[in-house]
Amino acid sequence: MSIELHDRLATVLNHSLSLEMRNTQSKMLLLAFLALPASATLIGTSPSTVMWDGTLLAESKDRLSSPSSVLQPALAHLVRWADHWRNESDHNQTFSVMSKPHAGPSGDFHDFYSLGTYWWPDPHTKSGLPYIDRDGLVNPETFNYDSVPFSQMIFAVSNLSLAFYFTEEPAYCEAAVHFIHTWFLNLHTKMNAKSGLQYAQLIRGLDEGRGIGIIDAKDLAFVPDSALLLEAGAGCAAWTPSKQAALKTWLHDYVGWLSSSSHARDEFSQLNNHGTWFDIQALSLSIHVGNTTWAEYLAKDSQRRVVEQILPNGTMPRELARTRSMHYTWWNMMAFFELAQAAGHVGVDLFGFTGPQGQSLRGALDWVAPYTLNNTALQWPYAELSPFDHGKFFQIFRVASLKFKNSSYESMIPYLPGDVDYPANTIDLVWPKMHHEHTLRSV
Repeated sequence: MSIELHDRLATVLNHSLSLEMRNTQSKMLLLAFLALPASATLIGTSPSTVMWDGTLLAESKDRLSSPSSVLQPALAHLVRWADHWRNESDHNQTFSVMSKPHAGPSGDFHDFYSLGTYWWPDPHTKSGLPYIDRDGLVNPETFNYDSVPFSQMIFAVSNLSLAFYFTEEPAYCEAAVHFIHTWFLNLHTKMNAKSGLQYAQLIRGLDEGRGIGIIDAKDLAFVPDSALLLEAGAGCAAWTPSKQAALKTWLHDYVGWLSSSSHARDEFSQLNNHGTWFDIQALSLSIHVGNTTWAEYLAKDSQRRVVEQILPNGTMPRELARTRSMHYTWWNMMAFFELAQAAGHVGVDLFGFTGPQGQSLRGALDWVAPYTLNNTALQWPYAELSPFDHGKFFQIFRVASLKFKNSSYESMIPYLPGDVDYPANTIDLVWPKMHHEHTLRSV
């Protein structure tokens, strides 16, 4: 670690809450949730998506009514993927916790089970145990367990639900329901909601699961978002009221685990991207199951995340200290932007928030942006163990242009390195550039 980075890290640590205070906040968070009425609701507009902006989705759908819409290439791209997943569904492709080679510590295949991403067998012991950390190097053994099919299922369901919403083609809804039913509802294949992520990111020879394993479900809120799109469209008999109710029950049970487990307390106390991703999951799901008190607490507490993790100069030292520093800087920026999107549903403007020393999401983006573009001479001055695809900043720049109401971020997108067909990208549908082809509807 460089002296400069060491000093920056020390500055953040000096300004962070004490461990005792963080533990107290964890208890307050959990107690706040446990006292909630299950019938509370925050949902207002339609579609009432949390991770996606429902108003923008509706505007994109309106634009697509014109065959000459600039969004048509993005729709074509989305539909190509939807056809792929529909074909997978038709041929009985399933994503299920039952597909792993063996069960986790509980012995129950229905319990989610994954391995620590960067943990490898120890070559100096006969058994390979305990596993050792090789930060930044992914152990391919991890691909055999539940984290990968879980992420693939969420991607498939999200893609299919968006395709159904924009095209109203019932086959896309039917395929999405197939994947939802298999992972969450079918008694023979579903994941146990009440054990949650208890056995996630296990380190062989050291533990039976860790709090940081909760990050394996960071995108879970896109499933209830997708379900709302299936309800918003017309002509989908497959997404029956009984299935809708069963998914809501599963989510309620899962949030019950998320609110009461020691793993959740551990993850909530993290002061890097893990804490940010936990907040997104807890906040977005609490909105979906109607827990207003916990949602409001987490949304307001998100401002603390900004103050703790981002320095006044825009750097995030805990991410810069990693062996994949650019990756983790982008990763935490994505987490903060998603957290800000969800916080807006309960009246907290995290995009516009500025901490007491000037800490802000915009400051963090402005610091890293010049290092992502191919029209600058700036070289990334920190460790990056593996190649990084700078095109991943496309979504961040697009969202920034909308949320900060500043076109300079949009103008940066063509200078992101890589051969990316930005006009034919699903992001153009979900976070559309404000074109002049259509008069935007009022909110």
